[in-house]
Amino acid sequence: KTEATVCTHEEAASLHWRRWIGAARLSVGGSELDGPFLVQVCPFRLFLVDITPVYKEDEELKTDSDDLVEVCGEDVPPPEEDEFETLERVMEVRIGRKGATGAVTTVYAVEADGDPNANFDPSRQPGEVQYLMKWKNWSHIHNTWETEETLKQQNVKGMKKLDNFKKKDQEKKKWLKAASPEDVEYFNCQQELMDDLHSQYQLVERIIGKRMLPPIVFKSAAGYPDYLCKWQGLSYSECSWEDGALIARKFQKCIDEYMSRNQCKTIPSRECKVTALNAGHLSKQMKPRSLYNQLNV
Repeated sequence: KTEATVCTHEEAASLHWRRWIGAARLSVGGSELDGPFLVQVCPFRLFLVDITPVYKEDEELKTDSDDLVEVCGEDVPPPEEDEFETLERVMEVRIGRKGATGAVTTVYAVEADGDPNANFDPSRQPGEVQYLMKWKNWSHIHNTWETEETLKQQNVKGMKKLDNFKKKDQEKKKWLKAASPEDVEYFNCQQELMDDLHSQYQLVERIIGKRMLPPIVFKSAAGYPDYLCKWQGLSYSECSWEDGALIARKFQKCIDEYMSRNQCKTIPSRECKVTALNAGHLSKQMKPRSLYNQLNV
């Protein structure tokens, strides 16, 4: 005997996801159920998840694209790689010159070609609200200033993060109006410290790996390899592969230090025969677990 239960998306999230199959219409216990459904077959129980589109009017119940979970069966091909970028975090907000947005506002573009927002006076020139964006799977060195309109034109994902930032910014302005001068001064000091910390995120602390991509996917200029960079103020989990030409132009000293460490005869590396022979004799507690030891340098 099999008991059937029809549950919602939220209720299904608490179940152990095993194998799901699709069904447009089901007959359970003599009753006809209109789908579409996702069906999970478990011992003595049949879970049916109604995946009929549900339209929610409440603003608080809106689901961001990042919160969606895609379930693919064995016969369903995996989804293609995302064509659009995803917002990870909104860093700052400003009133900037119209059009001073996009790739020309990255740190390296500003250093090479100048700041498109330089000498802008919002009291004399027409401006627009711009947000400094941290992009998912991109390091802080690639942060760009964007407007809400440019984000919509690019069909970026994660726009809910921008809405949340705007709400918090309004609450902050409301609090500043009612706060005491001492509280405002303390807040400004904390803001300056955070700005200094964020600026460190764009500085390479050290290089811990390199790779030379095949000619088919090789994109770096002048034959530079990609470098795995550890950023100041961030953990090793935030390391990212960066274009060799860009790193050589801005952080050549870090490349030189990396090459010096690899060529040093007194510092062991993965290529050292002694390290390879003795690694198996270390206990699990003594074995290093850093990201550096997992790289082919």
